Amino acid sequence: MDENSADEEVVASFQGILCKKDIAPYNEKNIPSGKVKYLRQSTTLTAFGNPVFDKSIENIAAIYAIFKRAIGDNLVEGAVCSTYEDFSAIDVANRYFTPRGGAATEEIRPLTAEVDPKGYLAKAAGSTYVHTEENKVYYFEKTGNEQSGTGFRATGPQIFQVGDIVEVQVSFIAIPMRDNKWKISTILRSISLFDGRFTQEAIVKSLTQNTAPVEKAKPLLKRRVGYAEEEVSITRAKLAEMEIGEEKDNSEEMDDF
Repeated sequence: MDENSADEEVVASFQGILCKKDIAPYNEKNIPSGKVKYLRQSTTLTAFGNPVFDKSIENIAAIYAIFKRAIGDNLVEGAVCSTYEDFSAIDVANRYFTPRGGAATEEIRPLTAEVDPKGYLAKAAGSTYVHTEENKVYYFEKTGNEQSGTGFRATGPQIFQVGDIVEVQVSFIAIPMRDNKWKISTILRSISLFDGRFTQEAIVKSLTQNTAPVEKAKPLLKRRVGYAEEEVSITRAKLAEMEIGEEKDNSEEMDDF
């Protein structure tokens, strides 16, 4: 593998509990110009010692080994996982922007109102940075059940809460560095809500503890989300049945993460 070749990419999906998140919508007004390039959406997943999740980490290590075999000693080695409250965890992220000079015109995508509701990101990007397909993160919500079949519908990023059971789709990409060195970056491609019941119950319990009785609330208006894209999956929603799938693919060269 040389610096003139296309980046090698392995795509994988796995499930876990969302224990940290910094995803859209973006609402911070003052963005220092020196930090625009590094703005990103990120998530951390764990399963608090679940052995199936820990097996997923072993599979991630196997993916790293594939790159190691292809690249050799020029691969800069790094940890394949982090920790959350002393349990194994997986961090994935994707930057909001690519330098305009490194982006093909046909790959540029607009920042949607769901991602940049107040226009702060667009203003910070100016004419220097652009949001591309490589920077785009897709958000899905699981629909159906095991009897009728399951699928995913497009949704907004605001629905995700810490404590949700989710599935993330990520890319493992080898990116060239200086001195003929390479590094592996784990890029967030999509996040799908599998089960938010426990989070919802916790929110209700927190809001109703030690409070006086109140009038019966009117039903909440349910937001209707358009179906920009739909992706059917055969993965199962139970955390105990987490699977990781691997598929080699090629991607265009992208910014260093």
